[in-house]
Amino acid sequence: MEEGLALFSVQHASKLGANHVDAGLEGHYDGLITVADGKVQHGVINRRRGMGIRASVNGA
Repeated sequence: MEEGLALFSVQHASKLGANHVDAGLEGHYDGLITVADGKVQHGVINRRRGMGIRASVNGA
């Protein structure tokens, strides 16, 4: 899904007149487990995703 959105964004910026366009995708996973008295109290897994678009028009 993210790749499709990145491709759409690059193509759309090009149609609007951008001389150069690129898109970067990234994702991060991390987890946290809380233990007290040898027993698991709480567990969390986080997933973060993002996309950056960079475009230049007329050299700027």
